[in-house]
Amino acid sequence: MRLLDLATLTSLVSALPRFGRFSYSLSVGSTNAQGLESLYHNDSLGISFVTESQTEGRGRAGRTWESPVGSGIYLSTILPADLRASALAAVGFWASLAVREACRESDEVTLELKWPNDLLWQGRKCVGILAQSRSVGGAARVVVGVGINVNRPDPVPDSIGATAAWLSDAAARELDRTALLARLLAIYERTFDRLLRSPKDIIREWADVAALDGRQVTVKAVDGSLLHEGMVVEVGVDGALTLRTMSGALVRVTLGDVDVLH
Repeated sequence: MRLLDLATLTSLVSALPRFGRFSYSLSVGSTNAQGLESLYHNDSLGISFVTESQTEGRGRAGRTWESPVGSGIYLSTILPADLRASALAAVGFWASLAVREACRESDEVTLELKWPNDLLWQGRKCVGILAQSRSVGGAARVVVGVGINVNRPDPVPDSIGATAAWLSDAAARELDRTALLARLLAIYERTFDRLLRSPKDIIREWADVAALDGRQVTVKAVDGSLLHEGMVVEVGVDGALTLRTMSGALVRVTLGDVDVLH
């Protein structure tokens, strides 16, 4: 097990004016919980909470996120500015695009986008993203949690053996987690102004890359029950999916697990 190289990480990100600070720990319950607890502390804007393992990692809809020690990137970042309501819908899409770009630039691995903000390799989940916010007045402070399966652990937890993938599966080698994390924070820095200025463009870009229009999909509830099946008409500028169901009705989807059939 190789831990993150903190000296190298500090050297690589310290020049970033907004995303260059991090707090590191060997193990925590949840980095998102750390971020939420620190949202309104003095000088908390822009800090990333980074760990080697989580004991209570979580994803969307309260799901557990497995965090084997030293095999992934587990971080939660308090965004360095409060967001207006129109930008909140784009946060997960922004982070998803940033992670995808970081994986391509660092390790030449291209991941698939899954609505709303998971990333897959060969149909298996490789990245999960969870954005949570607290609002005061008309502005929201946001923590963005990212879990990336980087190097396949040994052993693989039984709970995810059939559904998860690791970047090392695609690259056929062990990857440098430190370099990938630094690359992600640099991309956050480079693209954050666009999130603030043009959130609808972020969602449009995500939709272009995902290329869901015209695809046949299913939408399932957290318990796995089928909610809808139909063809994607569009991903709206608010991030919602519009489907044309088998009966011809148009349905707007804002929550659920979406799987592409063909």
